[in-house]
This record gives sequence, structure tokens and C-alpha cells, in this order.
Amino acid sequence: MAHPAPDAPPTLPATAATAVTAATAVDRLEHALARIDEREGDVRAWVSVDREGARATAERLDAVPPGSRLHGLPVGVKDIVDVVGVPTRCGSADLADVPPSDADAPLVARLRELGAVVLGKTVTTELAYFDPGPTRHPHDLARTPGGSSSGSAAAVATGMVPLAIASQTAASTARPAAYCGIAGLVTSYGRWPTDGFQTLSADLDTIGLLAPSVAELVVAAEEIWGLSVPRPATPPRIAVCDGLVFGDVAEAMQAAVAATARTAEAAGAEAVPLPRVEGLAELVGHHQVLLAAGAHHALGDLLAGGRPSPRLRALLDEGAALGDSERDHARAAADATGHRLWQALEGVDVVLAPAAPGVAPLGTATGDPAQSRSWHALGLPAVALPGHTDPATGLPLGVQLLGRPGADETVLSVARWLAAYLTS
Repeated sequence: MAHPAPDAPPTLPATAATAVTAATAVDRLEHALARIDEREGDVRAWVSVDREGARATAERLDAVPPGSRLHGLPVGVKDIVDVVGVPTRCGSADLADVPPSDADAPLVARLRELGAVVLGKTVTTELAYFDPGPTRHPHDLARTPGGSSSGSAAAVATGMVPLAIASQTAASTARPAAYCGIAGLVTSYGRWPTDGFQTLSADLDTIGLLAPSVAELVVAAEEIWGLSVPRPATPPRIAVCDGLVFGDVAEAMQAAVAATARTAEAAGAEAVPLPRVEGLAELVGHHQVLLAAGAHHALGDLLAGGRPSPRLRALLDEGAALGDSERDHARAAADATGHRLWQALEGVDVVLAPAAPGVAPLGTATGDPAQSRSWHALGLPAVALPGHTDPATGLPLGVQLLGRPGADETVLSVARWLAAYLTS
């Protein structure tokens, strides 16, 4: 029997970071700063926090009527994104002495227009690749929070902010969301420009958002981009992927995906196995070509005059050896696989899959991106859903929903519908 549909929250729900929905901007900011004071010494999510600037902004906002549902909301910004008056150092020693940015990235400017309070810059891996920064997992300091949006994920998971800007080129939003037990939105490739973001690969870079819940992600996306995310008109049809085509998946993660599918079916959805599609297993290789070629185009000057980490240098060297023909072939092959996939999934709304191989691993290495990078080569929107824990460790296990390119509203709609059952 299908469960009754829970009511969708019309505004941002109360969370550890929002305090109460009726709180003033100053109240919310002071709550955020108190959480930073309490947890930052251990978690190390922030590059910089503009306390006085944020306080001045919050006081000004409390003097005017709210203009959006993000009014007075503290926001963290991944340190590959320009914020006026703040250097964009991208976690790189080569950019340690860059001057402050002279303008906000358009996404940051839009958040300010909506009344959000830009609190500061969050830690990223080196130039949004693999070399980790100092951030630690918010629930187990011996583990990684994931990458490259490590600081943004940890800041949200600890209640320091209720919204943070992220990005994804391989798995940089979905994986830290899954590890840290929060919600993450990966936008469709090319739907919204990444102006003001440091480029890693122009063939793959997309905007990401992180929030405590899917409901809060939906509110943020609706406000920022003017989206309309209605309830699903009918129970969705979901294709279920266990992730094994892309690499190892822990038994607990496979169980989390299966449990999510059962929950969806109990709520009225139809869950079907992902059909075998030619080319899926090869997507990781196509992604690697697009990543390496794009990184060399964007960052190749570091090979001559910079000091990139060994892993980043290896990526840039790999990209330098690639020509336009290899890059064009990888793009065409990925696009052909995507076409076959959605032909095979006619009538399916979203794909349910692991957002990571399992729980966050011990150590500082950011974890295996395999469960997102192949999907990301197709330019798909994705929403990482919290709601499961690993029986052995008690740590979060995150699954993700993926949709057709450009169908961000559909993925958000199904994710909000499903998340309500996962958390009820």
C-alpha cells in the first residue's frame, strides 16, 4: 500500500544552522558564528570568515522587509569562487599571493540580491582536484569529508551554515554530500554558467549547492534560478543502478540503494533495474580524457612556472599529451552513450544510484569518485540524498538521483518527494 504523501515544506525548515525560521538575520548569523567557534578548531572548514562584514550585512537586512526565502541566510562559498574583496586562492600554493577579487561571481551576486549573508570562503582541494586541504570529516575527524567541496560540506554538516556553494567536475558535490550526511545538488552541465569560478575543465565544470536537506536545496534552487519545482504529478518511475558497473561498492551502500528503492515503491513509485547499456563502463575513460585535456587548457601554465602537487602535475602532463581529436572523440563517445541510455530509459524519470562507494574512508585522501564521474561525463543533474547510515560505523551513506540533461527540476522534484519518506 502506498504511503500518504507528506506535506512539502513551503519555506526553509528550522535546522541547526537556521535556528528558527522566524529568527532575524543577526540571530541566524550569530548562531552560525557560535557553531564556527565551537567546531572549526577540529573540522577546519573555512579559509576565511568575514565576521564584521557579515554582521554589518545582517544588521542592514534586519532593517528591510524580506525579499526572498533566503533573506538573512548565512552562506559559505567554496574558495574557487570569486567574492569581492577576498582572494580566490583555490587551495593552491601557486595562488597564495593573488590579490583580492574585484567582483563577485554572478552566483554570489545573486545570493546577495536575495538577501543571503556571505559569511566567508570554505576550503577546497588544490584547484578543485585531489590534493586535500585541512578539512576533516565532521562526524569522525580521522576520516576525509570528501573533495573537492570539502569545506562547504563540512560547514553545512556541522550547522555552521545552512547553504554553501560547491562545484562538480567529477564527484566534488555528490561525494562530500554522501560522506557528510547532507543534501547536494549537481546542476546540469551548461545550464547555468560558471562565470567567476576557477576552471578545472570547461568540458565538465558545473555549479553545486549543499544544504542540510533536500527541501532546503529546492528552496535555494527556486530562489536563485527562478525555478518551479512542483510535486510529481504521478508517482515517479525510477531505474535502480547498484553502481557495480563503475567499480567496487560496499555491501552497506548496495543495501542503502536497495532500501531506498523499496521505500520509493512503498510510496507508489515504480522501481525497475537499470538496463544494460553499451558504453557505460567506458564512460570513466572518456571522463578522464575530458578532465585531463580541460585541465591542461585551463591550468597548463602551472607546468612551466608553478609548483602543482604531484597528482595535479600528472594530470596536466596527461592533458598536454592529448590532442583535439582525443578530446572530440571522448565527448562524442560520451554523448552517444547518453543517447543510448535515455533511449533505454524511455518513461523513466530518474536513476537511483550510489553517490559514493561507501562511507568516508579513513585518512585525508578524498575518496574514490567512480560512482559519480561516469554519470558526470554525461552532463546529468543529480541530487544526493541523506538518510542512511552504515551499520558498522554509524556514519552516513548517501545515495543519488540522476536525471536527463537539463531536467534539474524533475530531479529536484522526485528527490524532495522521496526524501520526505526517507526521513519520516
